[in-house]
Amino acid sequence: FQIPSDTFELIYGAECAQVLAAMCDYHDASAGLNWADPHAWPDWLAEVEVMFTGWHSRRLDAELLSRMPKLRAVFHGGGTIRPLVSEEFWRRGIRISTAASANAVPVGEFAAAMILLALKRVWGLGRDYMATRKFACTHPDVPGACGSVVGLVSLG
Repeated sequence: FQIPSDTFELIYGAECAQVLAAMCDYHDASAGLNWADPHAWPDWLAEVEVMFTGWHSRRLDAELLSRMPKLRAVFHGGGTIRPLVSEEFWRRGIRISTAASANAVPVGEFAAAMILLALKRVWGLGRDYMATRKFACTHPDVPGACGSVVGLVSLG
């Protein structure tokens, strides 16, 4: 695992970790492993065949992959794999899966919720309340979604 144990459980579930533990030897590479220092990388990387990654995992570049000659599959618990993979990764033909389609619905729901909250000026009204400890006596000019135009910029 190249993600913290609690993140692994959040993405895959505790049951998945138990099944994996029964099926194979595994290492939690997030526990105290200094990915920034190749001299600190453990020898057991040479035996890794399957890797579970997530947000903020170390890039699988030529240097790291040279230590993992048996790596054949990566299960990525995040959406985009762009920060994770490299030319060497593709050259070696390593298989990868991503959670992009599973993340699409909750990301869309979150975006819709944030748009509605912004149109209702929730954050400004919340700041006003925190400053005065009073709710606005008159209904503030809050447009809502009906008739509003919203622009979206995607960064993912």
